[in-house]
Amino acid sequence: MLLPRSNNIRSHLQNIHLPGLFSDREQGVFLLPGYWHLYATLYATLITCCTQVLIIRTLGPDDFGIFAFVQWLGALVIPLIGIGASAPANQHIAGTQSHETPRLVAGIFYFLWCRQCRHIGFYILACLILVTPVAWFFHIPSRSLLLLGSLSSLPLLFSNIAGVTLRGQQRSDLLLMLQIFGAFVSFLLVVVALHIDGEQIGIFLLARAIADTLTLVMAMICVLRLLPVSQAHAPSHLFRERLVRKIRNSPLFFLIDAIVWQRSELLLLALWYRPAYLGFYALGALLSSWLMSLIPLLFSTFLAPLCTQLLLVSRAHWLCSSPQQQFIRTSCAMAVLAFPLCGLIILLCPFLIQLCLGPEFLEAVVPLRILLVSAAFGSVASVSTTYLATYQQHPLRLRLGLYAAILNILLAILLTPYWGLSGAAIASASAQILSAVGSMLLCHISLKKQVALVPKEV
Repeated sequence: MLLPRSNNIRSHLQNIHLPGLFSDREQGVFLLPGYWHLYATLYATLITCCTQVLIIRTLGPDDFGIFAFVQWLGALVIPLIGIGASAPANQHIAGTQSHETPRLVAGIFYFLWCRQCRHIGFYILACLILVTPVAWFFHIPSRSLLLLGSLSSLPLLFSNIAGVTLRGQQRSDLLLMLQIFGAFVSFLLVVVALHIDGEQIGIFLLARAIADTLTLVMAMICVLRLLPVSQAHAPSHLFRERLVRKIRNSPLFFLIDAIVWQRSELLLLALWYRPAYLGFYALGALLSSWLMSLIPLLFSTFLAPLCTQLLLVSRAHWLCSSPQQQFIRTSCAMAVLAFPLCGLIILLCPFLIQLCLGPEFLEAVVPLRILLVSAAFGSVASVSTTYLATYQQHPLRLRLGLYAAILNILLAILLTPYWGLSGAAIASASAQILSAVGSMLLCHISLKKQVALVPKEV
């Protein structure tokens, strides 16, 4: 499912163990999740892959293109209206809740839940107004499919609040359980949907919505068991204003993220090409996004402990170096994992696609290979983006994001009409590589300035 990267329970789980050395600046803690975290995440990812394979093989290129595009449209605005959907807001809410009493945490949860309900009311009204013109403009065959795809993302908005609350309570075990539960329930419902006669696109959309709703119910049960909701202490007016000011999502940053990282070139493909092209490109975008989120997890749970054992470097020695040296060392180690892995998948993707999905999806090989190059750069840049999001380098990040967004728009308009899927993939990959390399340079310069400001010992 083509969702923004921070819109599910798994994103909150990943934010507990950031793939860098900037997780706890005051104590200098390098968080390394245990192997059980890796195994559980890989198990849930495997179930999700099986679910996607069943959906894609059943629908075929044309119907899968409509299915993916409808889901993408419905989930596109979640980072803008969702509370805790962006990484800085997520970190601020979790950090605030981790330092408060359980009664006040329950009050914060109730306040965020009510605020999200108001946002959802406006979202539903906008969907009802825009469903007809959007369906006509993008040649979607049924307005009901577009409306169902838009409304099926509503459980994700509430899951953000439950996920960030569990993260603030440091309950990574519950987040792992919810991740596995959601993947397993989604797989079961898709298997059941295969035996139901009717419009397969709508049935699969409904199955995913039911799975997300059941996962939300389980998350709410966990939150209600952890927090004294019946004795919740309402936060003060000043506290609420400060919290809302910190978590308010910037429309400009949302627009830049949507253009650069959320596959905005799908809009041009939907306008100019048949739905099968959407399916091919959506498949490549889906696989590259999965790999971009999987590589930091593999690094933090496998490569980093292995390097310390083979090189006989202790954690204390690793942490004694300056932040700039830590950043360079971590980024180089991430590159050692990301580029060979992406190169291997680039070589094997035709065989894997034909084996799992059939020869009718081989047209997705070329855009997938192009997007895998940007996925490697994006994985390496995950350390720097985590640092920049923590320190809020707004002017520099904004300028870099604008350059990348303009590059994506220009290349997509120029290349997509002539080169089709390859042109759209080149536009997206170029913008993402520019954003990734720029974020690494900004992080390096910022850390270098911090080192220069520290007085040397005599």
